[in-house]
Amino acid sequence: VAPTVLAPSAAGLVPVPPELHTLRLTEELTGHVQEFARSRGVTVNTVVQGLWALLLARLTGRNDVVFGATVAGRPAELAGVESMIGLFINTVPVRVTVPPGERAGAFLRRLQDEQSLLMDHQHLGLTEIQRLAGAGGDLFDTLLVFENYPIDEAAVAEAEASAGLRIIEVKGSGATHYPLTLAVLAEQRLGVVFEFRPDCYDRAAVERLAGRFERLLHAVLADPDTALAALDVLAPEERAALLAGGVGERLPVPYRTMPEAFEAQAARTPDAVAVVGDGQCRTFAELNSAANQLAGYLVELGAGPEQIVAFALPPTPDAMTALLAIQKSGAAYLPLDPAWPEERIAGMLADASPVTLVTTTTATPFQGRGRDQPPSARSRHPAFPPDRCVFLDTPEARQLLAHTPTSNLTDTDRHNPLLPEHPAYVIYTSGSTGRPKAVVIPQRAIVNLFTAHNAALHEPAATAVDGRPLRIGHAWPLAFDASWQPMLWMFAGHELHLVPEDVRRDPTALRDFLARHGIEFIELSPSLLGELVAQGGDWQAQLKVLGVGGEAVPPDLWRTLRETDGLAAHNLYGPTECTVDSADCDLALSERPAIGRPVAGGTLYILDGHLNPAPVGVEGELYVAGAGLARGYLGQPAATASRFVADPFSGEPGARMYRTGDIARWTEDGLVECLGRVDDQVKIRGYRIEPGEIEAVLLEHELVERAAVVVRED
Repeated sequence: VAPTVLAPSAAGLVPVPPELHTLRLTEELTGHVQEFARSRGVTVNTVVQGLWALLLARLTGRNDVVFGATVAGRPAELAGVESMIGLFINTVPVRVTVPPGERAGAFLRRLQDEQSLLMDHQHLGLTEIQRLAGAGGDLFDTLLVFENYPIDEAAVAEAEASAGLRIIEVKGSGATHYPLTLAVLAEQRLGVVFEFRPDCYDRAAVERLAGRFERLLHAVLADPDTALAALDVLAPEERAALLAGGVGERLPVPYRTMPEAFEAQAARTPDAVAVVGDGQCRTFAELNSAANQLAGYLVELGAGPEQIVAFALPPTPDAMTALLAIQKSGAAYLPLDPAWPEERIAGMLADASPVTLVTTTTATPFQGRGRDQPPSARSRHPAFPPDRCVFLDTPEARQLLAHTPTSNLTDTDRHNPLLPEHPAYVIYTSGSTGRPKAVVIPQRAIVNLFTAHNAALHEPAATAVDGRPLRIGHAWPLAFDASWQPMLWMFAGHELHLVPEDVRRDPTALRDFLARHGIEFIELSPSLLGELVAQGGDWQAQLKVLGVGGEAVPPDLWRTLRETDGLAAHNLYGPTECTVDSADCDLALSERPAIGRPVAGGTLYILDGHLNPAPVGVEGELYVAGAGLARGYLGQPAATASRFVADPFSGEPGARMYRTGDIARWTEDGLVECLGRVDDQVKIRGYRIEPGEIEAVLLEHELVERAAVVVRED
């Protein structure tokens, strides 16, 4: 009778019969295994245990694994044991360390030696072992049973005839409550029976598991001197499919830089509305002309390729003008939030050394100090003497800009050509060692995202019925790299509506803003979106497309968005170092949260600790490659080298990939799911925070010896 286990259901506990999958080796391969074991001085059981430990290590990403094994025999020290009737079988935990650099043959020899030393304790009960180990739960969840007791058919026939008995041979692993049991049948053809609970594993996964077990066996037999980390569990076709599945579509890039892209759009639709906010409305022609004037003045102040210009402005059309002007000048912009602490802003300015600061008299980052002084004196950081700052709201600035040419700047105007590799913007992230890191994003990277984004706009959900431009809501702080997401829609000819700071922080006011302006696309963090949805009402009435990004989407919010009729919702994922978006998931494609597939021009890898591709369903670290990668961290070559590493799968010379620190896995549907972090980094309302940065500051206090920072949600 097939053994059964109990599994929870809506009706209570119901029996779930286990299923079987058998891997049967050929006689020739079985002979090779036996000869290999003899030549290495190990048993076939040790070979099987070593392979299973190695496979568990590879599939879990751990170099220290535990599985169960059965031992059979009658302890000699027990008086009268030979006359006792019954099964003398015990289940014990087998703990195996799998050093990546150890050779396969040496690994098996060590495993046998270690197991031999433990044989004196093989009759210790599993419950007692668990108590001694201080384990609160099960020590293992897979069981390996090695059945090496062949039946002598002649002896059986003689016993049946002489004693009048009927002897029945029972094969199989027997009843088990473990999710996965391997029964190894040491016969003329070595067999491995995988018995699995269907509520824990599906058959396809177990069949892949058996295939990987056999591949490891072949690899070890072929070269026992191979390092354990170099043994491949993937078939060549599976490896090729994994790598190909992570490559985003490659599209022709029509522009070299973002200024080119905007100027082309302004030429196509000069009279269309480009940006709305702060009671102002500017067409593409007006925005382009104003940005050209400011760009020309910035060039006079020293802006140009490989230079940095800081700006601190609230979300208004003037901010869009400044951002575009800095790009047109050839420089990279450094966004600053006036609400940040003065010390943090001063540290960024000292680190980045921008040639000038674009702001207003009311938004200057140092307005909280010396309010009785004139605006120019408030910005007193040494990098910004008064004559190097641009206050857009002063009469002097307006008069000066009014006499600056409105035509598009040329490379001659900039004194140097603006190239795809030149920085487009520099943005600071939280630092794990207490020092924030400035990520340098090149023009090439943001142009690639624009190209991918523009291709997606041809989907039916991204085009209004009457063909007019869509109304796009911009609710991200300008000092956050995600602010580029809605701006890309504007660069493609759509109408950008800037959400005021106070409205962005108030879900009720935001809902009214969306309705009043007829917003058809907006991207929000899950935290803010969750509050918006919780208010009820018809908050999504006019929305056609919704982007969710900045942090993980909770499952309940994911389900709500999937069930919202008439709304195309996308989960957008991307570290700052990979230019806003690296992956996109249409919520309709997955019933549970996922980050989806790579954007055009990008590549996703899920790799183990030795840069081997992780099989489908197996956890690994997520790496991002392709055209969206940053140049690195400003002035931090060591940090750049540690996070941006050589891409071993690309045929392009010098290709790199970025270590995201996110734990992920491929699903059967070819989507990527994020499962957590390899470090302590957290995201709160879309903001990336390194607890180590806060700990480093706390430790600077003379009375603090140790510090720990955790996230509390209560």
